[in-house]
Amino acid sequence: MASKREVENRSIRNSEQLCKLAEDLGYGGFPHQLQNNNGAYVSSLTNFLNDNPGAIEALVEWTLENCDFDEHSDLCCPGCGCEEGEGITEGCNDPMGCGRTE
Repeated sequence: MASKREVENRSIRNSEQLCKLAEDLGYGGFPHQLQNNNGAYVSSLTNFLNDNPGAIEALVEWTLENCDFDEHSDLCCPGCGCEEGEGITEGCNDPMGCGRTE
C-alpha cells in the first residue's frame, strides 16, 4: 500500500503509471488482464474505478470541461441545426423542417 507522501511524489503522466498507482492502493487482485510494460495490469485500474465512482465523475467532468464536442446531436435538423421536436423555424431551409421524426 502506497503512502500519501509516495503518491504526492509521483509524476503520473500516463495510463501505465495510473494502473501502477491503482495496484499500490490495493487494487491489484484478480483478474490480471492486460499487463503494461511496467508490470501493472489495466484490470487494477478498472477495479479501482468500479470501487470509486467519484473518480469516474471527476473524469467525466474533466472531459466535459476540456474536450471539443459537436454542437448538435445526430438528430438535429440538417437545415438549421435545431434539435428534433423544436418545431419548424423561420430560418429552416430543410423541406422536412425541424419537427421531423425520421
